[in-house]
Amino acid sequence: MAVDFWAPTPSESAAQSMSFVYLRRDVDVGRLPYSAGFILSDSLTAIEQGKPMNVRCVYPLNEAVSGQSGDHGCNLGGGDTGAPDLNSCDANGVTDVADWLTHHAANGWQCSFSVNVATKFYTALQARKAYADNTRLPSMLIAPWTIDAPHAIPFQAIYFDVSNGGQLVQAQQYQMAYYKATGEWLPILRMAFDAAGEASFAFAQEDQLDAGFAVADHLNERFNETPGECPGAKAIVYCSGVIVRAVNTQSAAWNPSADAIAKNGVSASFLRTDGHVRTPYRGTGLVFRPLDAPAAYPLTPRCIYAPDGNLHKREDGCGPSTLGPDTGPCAAIGIDTVAKWLPHYAQYGAQGCSFAVTVAGVALSFEARRTFTWPPAGYEGRNELVIVPWPADIPGSLPLEAIFYSELEYSLPKAQAIQLDYYTQTGRFLPVVHILFPMPIAGTIFTYHAEDQATARGAAGLNAPVSFVREGNESDPD
Repeated sequence: MAVDFWAPTPSESAAQSMSFVYLRRDVDVGRLPYSAGFILSDSLTAIEQGKPMNVRCVYPLNEAVSGQSGDHGCNLGGGDTGAPDLNSCDANGVTDVADWLTHHAANGWQCSFSVNVATKFYTALQARKAYADNTRLPSMLIAPWTIDAPHAIPFQAIYFDVSNGGQLVQAQQYQMAYYKATGEWLPILRMAFDAAGEASFAFAQEDQLDAGFAVADHLNERFNETPGECPGAKAIVYCSGVIVRAVNTQSAAWNPSADAIAKNGVSASFLRTDGHVRTPYRGTGLVFRPLDAPAAYPLTPRCIYAPDGNLHKREDGCGPSTLGPDTGPCAAIGIDTVAKWLPHYAQYGAQGCSFAVTVAGVALSFEARRTFTWPPAGYEGRNELVIVPWPADIPGSLPLEAIFYSELEYSLPKAQAIQLDYYTQTGRFLPVVHILFPMPIAGTIFTYHAEDQATARGAAGLNAPVSFVREGNESDPD
């Protein structure tokens, strides 16, 4: 698990030194020992933050340390020199690259260089180049911090190496562990090595566990805003409110059902404060971005019903029900006011007519909903927005914003299963949010809880040893 991922290994505890990989542009790297870990701040920043580092020595090649190594792991030959500077190259008369290579070949172990003298530190980097094996990396030994006080460690970020199998899910495990220990968020960075061995780092907001808080805020804002129309004289479903689709499957939950494809209509609910929706159809489902938001595959609405539209009793999602031809589109039978709709609804109920997705049509559907007794029950507890089915197996192209659940014990596990399935298919983090059931007319409907996220706890086979990377900032000596 990712608990205390910052803790030293037993061997490092015995040596009282932790090994950190040192990266710099002129250090050719093929890959890191592990594909996820954390990055420390540079020394000056660490001092400014009141989190100084006690760097003991540097090795040209990464080296495991143990309690048997002398001078806190800086002397692989064993024993302590007693010198204030713990490096072992000085005691062995190694002053340049040629000396280091000769000593390494003759003894079978490498001496460490001083980190306190710029020329000696630079010699360590040159010795690593001369060794000509980019699978071995320079490493610095740093005195460990207090394990139960991670806030005192000069963390800069968590990384996952996408070029070498790095898993976002693993990085999020570390991010959650640090948050639980400190109440603070460390950013996650995507890292990659190119063919020349140069590293690049990138930040993506959607990779961060705390991105879910912003998603919940946006959903609540849209739910409570009530514009009369959207830009371009479009219906309010395009830019306001929240569109959700309840699902009853945990695998490929984003795919339209065979029935939805046959009826040319995927069922969803359109939630907005003035729509007086009480409960979506089920307690687990998908949350979509606004219809006018950029998407690789935009969604197309067909019609909207004031109550649940009883699509199971219709051959076409927006067409007549089994009660007859007068239960198709409202406009086709002249229903353009609530006064005309009321007797129609009294006759046909939830199998009645559908409204067009126009400014007037959706507004009329909302007017009709507000004639229901509050709180509405049964079919009147929700409306139904019918969307043109999209192709199967394109989760990364759909305008999905979140996964919702209503009940902690029953629907949260289903939402988490969808979250992991989505991550497996796309490599992206889609936050799980809680939706308030039953819903009030206004207020905070959606909330985000970091501990609800399945990716934060990980999954079988995704837990690997932690690696440690430090960004380099030293310059070549003059």
